[in-house]
Amino acid sequence: MDNDAKRWLQFFVVAALMMVAFNYLQPKRPLPATSKQRTVAQQTSATGDKTTSATQPTELSAATDQSKLPKPERLTPPEPVDDPAQDVVVETDICKVTFTTSGAYPTRWQIVDPKFARASQSDVEEHQKLTGRLDMKVGDPLPIEIIPNYSGLDKTRDYPLMVVLKETNGRYLDDFNRRTYQVSGLTSSTLATTANIVVNAETGAREVTFVSPESSEGLQLTKTYTFTPGSYLVQMRVTIANIRKNSPQNIDFSEPSQPGLGLMWGPGIGSTHYADATDASAYDVTAYNGTDISYKEFSSWEKVRSKGEAQEQDFSGSYKWAGIESRFYMSAIIPQTGAAPQVNARIKRQHIPNSATYTEKMAPPLTAEIYSAGFTLRPGDSKTLDYQVFVGPKKRDLLTDLDKKTNFDLSKVMFHNSYSLIRWLALFMLKLLSWFHAMTGNYGVAIILLTITMRLITQPFTHIAMKGQAKLTAEQNRVKPLIDAINEKYADDPQKKQAETWKTYREHGVNPLGAMKGCIWMLIQLPIFFALYRLLQMAIDLRGEHFLWIKDLTAPDALFSWSMSYALPFIGNKFNILPILMALSQMVAQQLQSSNIQDPNQKMMMKIMPIMFIFILYNFAAGLSLYWFVSNLWQITFQILMNKRVKEEAERKAHRAFEERRLAAEKGVPFPGKRPGAASATPGSWRDKVVAYIEAKAKEAQAQAEAQQKKKK
Repeated sequence: MDNDAKRWLQFFVVAALMMVAFNYLQPKRPLPATSKQRTVAQQTSATGDKTTSATQPTELSAATDQSKLPKPERLTPPEPVDDPAQDVVVETDICKVTFTTSGAYPTRWQIVDPKFARASQSDVEEHQKLTGRLDMKVGDPLPIEIIPNYSGLDKTRDYPLMVVLKETNGRYLDDFNRRTYQVSGLTSSTLATTANIVVNAETGAREVTFVSPESSEGLQLTKTYTFTPGSYLVQMRVTIANIRKNSPQNIDFSEPSQPGLGLMWGPGIGSTHYADATDASAYDVTAYNGTDISYKEFSSWEKVRSKGEAQEQDFSGSYKWAGIESRFYMSAIIPQTGAAPQVNARIKRQHIPNSATYTEKMAPPLTAEIYSAGFTLRPGDSKTLDYQVFVGPKKRDLLTDLDKKTNFDLSKVMFHNSYSLIRWLALFMLKLLSWFHAMTGNYGVAIILLTITMRLITQPFTHIAMKGQAKLTAEQNRVKPLIDAINEKYADDPQKKQAETWKTYREHGVNPLGAMKGCIWMLIQLPIFFALYRLLQMAIDLRGEHFLWIKDLTAPDALFSWSMSYALPFIGNKFNILPILMALSQMVAQQLQSSNIQDPNQKMMMKIMPIMFIFILYNFAAGLSLYWFVSNLWQITFQILMNKRVKEEAERKAHRAFEERRLAAEKGVPFPGKRPGAASATPGSWRDKVVAYIEAKAKEAQAQAEAQQKKKK
């Protein structure tokens, strides 16, 4: 060991000995008093209490027997002792919310509005699974649970309307979510249902205020919730105060990614698990900036627990509101004291149960956090933030009525993750669906009428596509003997075969790209069908609505079921007849269409696709299957009525054009020929472009064939 190493070793040994000696000789200082102890001391001082402290040392006489004194106990820092947590229940005609005084947040949020609080098919199945009883039916009164009760989560889980406070130095102040708050008029002997909740005599609004104990930093938080009868909006006021007026310390909340005071909703919303396959893509965190909605869907979130890392997405800007949405419900926290500069979307590790079986088809435990602008609290200062909180169904009429009164634009959430055209069409068709329901009183009949209406609107496009397909088929049938002869004659010469084929098409006016024209007319209809699909997937209007044997149009139609012990792959334990009827009708419709199709591979594909649809759509909502089945029936009826007529007309036109071109060729009339009295094509029209394309292809093929012949020679 060299001299430098020895000197460093000696230095570290001496420094360590000095630190041990310093700590041993340092006099013991009293532990700092907790906020509760400080409050007691202040009260004692104010009342002039002269009682000696239990921990204050007393003088011992010389005659005192030291051996009889109890051995001194080791002092430990006293933990803050709060009153036991209690529940506070606030109920209106719209909702019933249960708060806990431990954190002043809701642990249950139930929608009791009779227009929506009804059992769905998934509720009935869950009730039968848990209780083994068959005493619940679809449509029975049943409160809707908005806060999911995930199984297997520990005490560190979050709840809606918890606060997020992070000092600029990066330290979280989580005490306000765990300490017991005081409620005006609520004592340890007061039952939750009889708590002294302030009721406004004029409006009937119910108000409850929670006040936190002082935190170790000298902060105090107050939460006030106001519920108005007949409204899904809840007013919330949060006040944070630095109550140590004599303290020189300022407390700053200006962390860039989590500024000011954050308010969260999560984890999740509504049911803990998917009701059916269409639910999977319906969960996301949404944030509205006054113009557009930003949203985040998390994929593969089940791996968060195994990886030990949270999934998150931060939105920076200026947001009017943010929250979580599911297929039928949404929550939105709406700041009233300035726009929110930051919104965070998260899936946290502690919100995912360990059980892989439980997480199968589990709804994602999303959390949305919305933050105020940063601020600093000087001693004696306070900061008050006002919010409106919407928790309710995504019913368009309900949301648009609120928008007219508040200008919150909550209705923007409807079909927000669709393209603008599809969203506009879906909203338009939702109005039609509501109108048909008002007229008939049944949503199943309304879906049928809506489907027929949409088919009538798109029928001209379908008819044009059918005529184009029939025309192409008739023309190809006319030249088929010629093409077969070319294929046989030039079987060993692909270039020559191609050249002669294009030449034959040109001479007889056959457009090989005619099938593309029919596809274009079909593509025009796709936005309408996509919009109708989105509508029937997301409309809460269909929840719990029956039709014929269908108990719930938002669930599979389940004609009957059997034990889960005998569940079948892709099918489960239910016999859903609508997807089967839909597939059979699709096969019939495509069989009628394939009569004009000559390609055997295309015919085979058209037969296989309906069978695949059975397994793909087997567990989809009955409303979607009903729409598809009725649409197929319409297509079959129209195809039968029009097939013969369209086919005969196309063959007649193809025969006439064939003969005219043959006579024109004999008389030496240049291509494409012209009937007496017929107007010539407009220069530069699409017909001229197609003719030019065919001639160019024919010349190209002819040149390739000639070059190949020269090469052989």
